[in-house]
Amino acid sequence: MFGSQFAARSERGWAVYSFFTGLAFTVAFVLASAGFGQAESFVVLAGLFQRLVVTISFGWLTLLAVRMLQSSPER
Repeated sequence: MFGSQFAARSERGWAVYSFFTGLAFTVAFVLASAGFGQAESFVVLAGLFQRLVVTISFGWLTLLAVRMLQSSPER
């Protein structure tokens, strides 16, 4: 969703970053869910994938917030 909005504003870097962040989040979330659902191959790594989901999502949110603060009209 944000990726398409950035693409519409010709902000290619943010569009690509948002797309790949969403993709990485989805893959890590599915792998974490499989691990916590006791899929044999992923049980040992479920916690790692869960932490990746949190790191990826909060990292993107933090960078987006900084970007929005820097581009706010009040500044």
